[in-house]
Amino acid sequence: VLVGVGLLILAIPMLLAWNMEFFTGIAARQVPVSWETKLGESVSAQYRISHTLMPRDKSDALLKPLTGALIDALPKSPYKYQFTIVNDGTLNAFALPGGFVTIHSGLILKAESADELLGVLAHEISHVEERHGVRSIVNNAGIYMLASAILGDVSGLLATVSSAAPMLLSQQYSRRFETDADEKAARLMERAHIDPEGLPRFFEKMIAEEKAMLAWAARTVA
Repeated sequence: VLVGVGLLILAIPMLLAWNMEFFTGIAARQVPVSWETKLGESVSAQYRISHTLMPRDKSDALLKPLTGALIDALPKSPYKYQFTIVNDGTLNAFALPGGFVTIHSGLILKAESADELLGVLAHEISHVEERHGVRSIVNNAGIYMLASAILGDVSGLLATVSSAAPMLLSQQYSRRFETDADEKAARLMERAHIDPEGLPRFFEKMIAEEKAMLAWAARTVA
């Protein structure tokens, strides 16, 4: 019996480690949407302090006619999305928990069609819908915190997520989360009757841009 108990104690953390991203999904669902939204709103407010953003009424006038089809195609989303444009020439966009999506002006200027821009936005929306931000924090919190959340003790989880909020602006999602967001984005675009090929086309441009910047940096150093 003691050997069996010992093996079970060893097996539980190993099982959690091997299936971490599956169990983070279970744990993230313990976080109330209202609390998640407050978290995203707080991080978004911190971001606005040090960046130049387009006024809300102007960004809404530009983006709502485009994003409306994507939002309408979401299956009963609990989030109210806010799209913001930041004055930044890099090709980037990011999403915070609760539906706060920020798009760099450089990305908008680089897109050659609405499908390409909407592909990127569908990708970011999918990160929100799948709660990848909160799940990444839970993943970094460790197996003990994950197990506690799955068993229903969310107090420690909420404290951990709150203290890790700043990392939401700089985190890199896992390859599985990025692939998941790509797949969900393609389905969302199809439901919205938008060409899903816009997403890979724009990602190809981003890769080419990164290669060009690396080549320029190498020549400068040399």
